Amino acid sequence: MMNQDEESSDLTTSLTAEGITLLGLVGLFLEKWKLVVAGPFLGVVLAGVVYLTLPKEYTTIFTFTPGISSARNPGGALSLLAGQLGVSAGETASGPDFYARLLKSRYVLQEVARSRYTFTDPASGERETVNLADLFAVDHEDEARRIEGIRAELQDRIGVSVEVITGLLTVRVTAPHRQLTRAVADTLIGILNRTNMTIRQAHAREVREFIESRMLAAGEALETAEDTLAAFIRRNAQRESPLLQIEQDRLARQVTISQQLFMELRSQYEDARIQEVNDVPVLTYIDLPFVPLKASAPKRNMILLLGFLLGSVAAVAMIITGTALNEAHRTGRADFRQIRQGWSTVAGDFRRIFRR
Repeated sequence: MMNQDEESSDLTTSLTAEGITLLGLVGLFLEKWKLVVAGPFLGVVLAGVVYLTLPKEYTTIFTFTPGISSARNPGGALSLLAGQLGVSAGETASGPDFYARLLKSRYVLQEVARSRYTFTDPASGERETVNLADLFAVDHEDEARRIEGIRAELQDRIGVSVEVITGLLTVRVTAPHRQLTRAVADTLIGILNRTNMTIRQAHAREVREFIESRMLAAGEALETAEDTLAAFIRRNAQRESPLLQIEQDRLARQVTISQQLFMELRSQYEDARIQEVNDVPVLTYIDLPFVPLKASAPKRNMILLLGFLLGSVAAVAMIITGTALNEAHRTGRADFRQIRQGWSTVAGDFRRIFRR
């Protein structure tokens, strides 16, 4: 009966002589089944170790929709304010794209970077107050460079997406601690609300100043029309004439028109004053930030699958390479002798290096 070494030799000779075939590979893998199983197994084990050593990241989400406003193409002080916030003054001051850029603007991210955060450490159960410089390992003596380093880190950890049809904004915040994730998101909402209120009040102030100037001009025009009508009546009090009556009616209509314009501007002026001090948020939050229960990264299943694939590829490569080397050694091929000679030379050089 043919022993296992002779069967392996015959299988290798068959693969070499007839070329690599599917049945030949199946037979070879069945013969080396221990290596076929060990490769993926070790790959998954190593992937699990890597997964356990990688730092965990947690992600929270909040969604909101901006309120409706007629403030388009802001100018003057509002344009300057928008420029300071890092957004374009030509954008709709209440549109989703405006807020998407505002959330990623330098001003907002620097405000988040300067804030301090209090959360409960899950390991010790104690409440800790930390800053993002310590958590993100941003070590700069200069305050400006440290804030800029945190801002760059937040740029990658805060994501904003906009639904074109509904105008709904979805904000994702990622941090190395689950409770810190919500704390950063809450801070971001606070800054967003304050900035939104500042922009609205700046626009209302511009509107109020414009209406105030028009109201003063309308008041002067009304006073002039009333004085003209009064003077006309005093001059012609003792005379009656159809022409004089027509002129008096015309002057009276002018006074009525001026009164209506003044009262309308006065009403708009009072509304603008109310809006200027209005601090009620117009952002409607659909989903508020939450404390995530599971880590969003690293992806466990993805890492284990990658380890399984790499282990399988390594096992197949070892089987095919080992089979080819055994065949070359058995037949005494010149290229195999050259490989052995080169390997001996490399090994000898390394031994001499480590002996020194």
